[in-house]
Amino acid sequence: MPKFFNSDMADLAHQLELSPRRLRTEQIRGIETLLRLIDPEKAYPYDFICYHITKYAKRGKPAEVSVPGKALINDLITTAEMLSRKAALTVAEIGEACSTHAELASELGVSTKTVRRWRSRGLMGLRLVYEDGVNRLAFCRSTIDRFVAANRALVERGASFKQLSGDERRRIVERARHLVSERPIRLHAAAKVVAEETGRA
Repeated sequence: MPKFFNSDMADLAHQLELSPRRLRTEQIRGIETLLRLIDPEKAYPYDFICYHITKYAKRGKPAEVSVPGKALINDLITTAEMLSRKAALTVAEIGEACSTHAELASELGVSTKTVRRWRSRGLMGLRLVYEDGVNRLAFCRSTIDRFVAANRALVERGASFKQLSGDERRRIVERARHLVSERPIRLHAAAKVVAEETGRA
């Protein structure tokens, strides 16, 4: 069962799952549009969220429910993946170029773990059926371009990160041990000194 941070978003996702399959691509585009608008530090009315996904404006008194931006981003990502998986959408139905998890990591010069981490920051992935019949996590070109444009510093930082070699790791541990043994110093303070000396986080 997908994990939702907000119960109202979990209910909405379930309702969308029950809607006709022909609406899926439009619903997913609506989610993508919302992700362009959401500020993690603000809260958004439930009716506003529903309208952007379904294009349906409810009549009468607006719902007095709002969803915090950070939870909303996570739940929109979960909803998009859930809807695409349930509908068994194909790459052809999406109508634009898509990159797999590994292809995107290679393109941006980051690890697949970093790509997974970025999903909680608004990088929307879909579960799509490829020509070989395999269901894979995929990222649409428009989604990638939006995320990179909105998070340029984050992407550049991710690309500049390099894994430590065994020798580098040993030297860093030895330097930290030396610092701790030569004077009373907390581990955090030793880590800060080593980070400044080596340029490593």
